[in-house]
Amino acid sequence: MSGLPEDSVRKERGTFVSGGIYLMRDDGELVEMNERGYATEALLQEYLARHPNLLAGDQIDSSAPRRWLLVSQEMALASEEDGSGRWSVDHLFLDQDAVPTIVEVKRSTDTRIRREVVGQMLDYAANGVVYWSGDKLRAQFEANLESEQDISDLLEDPDADPEEFWRKVKTNLQAGKVRLIFVSDKIPDELRRIVEFLNEQMDPAEVLAVEIKQYVSQDSNLKTLVPRIIGQTVEARQKKSGTAGESSDKKRAYQTFFQKLIDELREHHDFTRARAGQLQNWYYFASGFTGISYALVFAQGGQVRAEVYIDRGDAGSNKELFDTLFEQQGSLSAEFGEELEWQRMDNRRFSRVGVYREGSIEDDQQVLEEIAEWAVDRLLKLKKVFGPRLSKAIS
Repeated sequence: MSGLPEDSVRKERGTFVSGGIYLMRDDGELVEMNERGYATEALLQEYLARHPNLLAGDQIDSSAPRRWLLVSQEMALASEEDGSGRWSVDHLFLDQDAVPTIVEVKRSTDTRIRREVVGQMLDYAANGVVYWSGDKLRAQFEANLESEQDISDLLEDPDADPEEFWRKVKTNLQAGKVRLIFVSDKIPDELRRIVEFLNEQMDPAEVLAVEIKQYVSQDSNLKTLVPRIIGQTVEARQKKSGTAGESSDKKRAYQTFFQKLIDELREHHDFTRARAGQLQNWYYFASGFTGISYALVFAQGGQVRAEVYIDRGDAGSNKELFDTLFEQQGSLSAEFGEELEWQRMDNRRFSRVGVYREGSIEDDQQVLEEIAEWAVDRLLKLKKVFGPRLSKAIS
């Protein structure tokens, strides 16, 4: 403040108010902006819907700032198969990596922000990865917005393939790769400690809080909103970024393997339009049929699985389609050239049909090349053998 005329700073009753910020006008005058809570929770919710950048994507990931696509406000979420919406999520966003981001807004004056909201968010996450599907999120998004251009804007690529983006949404949900964000004008210490603990322990899920302080001029004509990310401890950053030792090396090995596989299938077999491998032990390829994928998975027990994965959004239709295919198991196995593993998965929503071989991402390079050759051959045969049956069964 040194060197500024005393009357160039607006004061309140002749004294400076702590916790303020200052806006400098073109004429050199400073306007004091004082911290003020939000009049209603709905107001802060509306700010987020209209201005998603308030979620501070640049603070979440400074090397690749998060960009946001709003799927819906008040997104319905069930707690059982085919159930109605038990909960209503304040906001559901997707970032450019197709990570579902659940946002819950509470004012600091709401006593639920200290404990109750944590259980609420964990309910959302646990049920969202089970009862939301990529198709359901896409339908909700397209019902609210003109979608194609918005996805291109999100990805900053006019040639972006929306189908590939929504497949990644599905993959992230299946993997439990979601982000939970608590939003308030002030994050209490108790919630901060819980967020930091959860974010360090949960992987691949991410748990954060965003404190969005509001500063208002004395005449209320000017407002400034200042977001700040909470929850990114050094330990959490290491786990999420893959700098924590052996497990991150394995993730990079998966990414390298699947990148080569994707390139081979795209460039030499016209099997996929996918372009980027991920830090995970599987990859799902579009089949051309909604809710059905061809996939390669490094499974538990030192096995690799090529499969037809069926998840059309509800267990009933999944099991019905599986049963239709199973009636043809003899002819399908004969045409495929080897026995297939039929897994109806009665206690899960999805079903799958696959073929296995021994293998691990930790095998030497020669074995990994053999696995890749096997994967290409089996995925192509799955498409050739199952494609016509799927078309007939679905139509």
